[in-house]
Amino acid sequence: MPQRSDEDLMVGVQEGDYEAFTTLFERYNRKILRFSVRFLNDCNTASDIVQEAFIRVWDKADQYKRGLPFKSWLFRIAMNLCLEVKRQDSLLTSIDDMKEEGFEPKVDMKQPVDAMIHDESIEVFMQALERLPSNQKTALLLAKDEGYSYLQISEIMQTTVSSVESLIYRARKTLIQELRGKIEGIV
Repeated sequence: MPQRSDEDLMVGVQEGDYEAFTTLFERYNRKILRFSVRFLNDCNTASDIVQEAFIRVWDKADQYKRGLPFKSWLFRIAMNLCLEVKRQDSLLTSIDDMKEEGFEPKVDMKQPVDAMIHDESIEVFMQALERLPSNQKTALLLAKDEGYSYLQISEIMQTTVSSVESLIYRARKTLIQELRGKIEGIV
């Protein structure tokens, strides 16, 4: 039996078909989770974003417009939820804030030096990514992590393709400048 299209499934969801909803959830929940984790750098909050995004898909199914890509509509919902969380600073505590409060991450002294350097590089990169403006970070994550084209990103972010190109260019430029000399291989 051929796989149902996203649009066909959403028509089913609009008619109250829970099986169609479940199929969409199974098809996209990991992608939304991955995007949200990278955007927020917080697994628990990202899981909440996935749940809330799909609750909104069910509750607002009537707002989905046939003919438009479901994937773009879903990622726009997830992006807006992530931005909402970012605006509520009380929900997230940055690494710098935790250090000021006396929290120091534990380092396993048995861990090989190379692995520690790798972990530190990832932390430095994630901190730099966290400092990017939300629109630059969103465009970069959708392009690099999710593999979306600039056209698809422009639909999700409701902007022009040239704006997406500019956002990604500025994000890369900022990351390179911030990471130069901090991570091996970035000159």
